[in-house]
Amino acid sequence: MSKSTAICLFGAPGCGKDYLLNNIFNKFNITEVNVDHLLSGRINISEQNIVITGLIDDNSSRKLANALKETHDINYIYVSVTNKISRTRNEQRAEPISEQKRLEKFYKAEKLSKTLENTIIFNNSITLSESSQMEQILFGSQIQRLLESLIDLGLVMDDGSVEEVDEKVIDDEQQTADFTPTLKPKKTKSTTSTPATPQNSTIDGLPVTSVSKG
Repeated sequence: MSKSTAICLFGAPGCGKDYLLNNIFNKFNITEVNVDHLLSGRINISEQNIVITGLIDDNSSRKLANALKETHDINYIYVSVTNKISRTRNEQRAEPISEQKRLEKFYKAEKLSKTLENTIIFNNSITLSESSQMEQILFGSQIQRLLESLIDLGLVMDDGSVEEVDEKVIDDEQQTADFTPTLKPKKTKSTTSTPATPQNSTIDGLPVTSVSKG
């Protein structure tokens, strides 16, 4: 029996995890669950594809690997952001955390991303008001790669199709989003998944780790 898919979403304060949840993951047949609720056994997710949010650190990632080993294939998405952008976005929050705590979370997330296998890196350091047209196009390409990676992991969009995103500018989490990925229907693919292998690459300095099937 094939396993369901579990994706742990993590990153530093201000990295833009909410943007991915609201604009990317909401297009797929996947359920958001909090890591604490999952590990406490308060929810039953045995046959569901899930995206796990909350405090994903070295300790909780080990517990998740043990708790889900029989039911899910676990992958990770690290939402990468520069220290400067993380600090700026944190300061713009209604209730910012202390700089000491932000730095601690920033470096822990960065360290964790280097130790976990099956990790997709999504660089979300773009700031709309300061980005060039080329940076916006590259960021749109990165969104496309993420959509393709999620499909390769066995996820299907709510309408059952595989789609691609137009390369347009995408706002960051601290600004009011005036762009939602415009999707164009493509040929429907099978939802059967095979083990995924991360492939590291860069696009003009934007780190992207795409996932290809073995």
